[in-house]
Amino acid sequence: MITTRPLLKLWLGWSLAPLVQFVRQYVFDDFAFLLTLALVIGVDTVLGVWRALVQRRLSSAAFGRLFQKVAFYALFLIAVHAIARHTVNGQPNALLAWLDSVAYSLILVRELLSLLENSAALGLFAPPAWLVSRLEQFAATGRMDAPPVTPTVSPTATPPPDAPR
Repeated sequence: MITTRPLLKLWLGWSLAPLVQFVRQYVFDDFAFLLTLALVIGVDTVLGVWRALVQRRLSSAAFGRLFQKVAFYALFLIAVHAIARHTVNGQPNALLAWLDSVAYSLILVRELLSLLENSAALGLFAPPAWLVSRLEQFAATGRMDAPPVTPTVSPTATPPPDAPR
């Protein structure tokens, strides 16, 4: 007896293959990052709802902002993917190949800041101020400058000969 299930799988594979290829080439192809982003957004949402319940300010408008954020991220990631993967005369353009990594990092830093804010407001975890400051700097500028180095002077060190006394 011949079952139709393997034939159906074969037919679906052949018919969906061009669509999958189109999505991977022109829309998005880093589905591991999407899974990570969905997980981080989910944890942030749970913490945000918990915070709103504790502070007695839960509203449906917050859930509307969640859908706006997800829609913005989706459109942003599609645009970044298209820009980073575009070709010129059939050749990949290496000039903007780094763009998707920076975009992924910016999104995750923004979500991490939200997680830290929610956990601090709930009293679960108070992150060090320097960490929040560095993440906010990266979220605002896209750069992570090295912290300023403060010179240390040994108490037994002798001053240079031209130093004022």
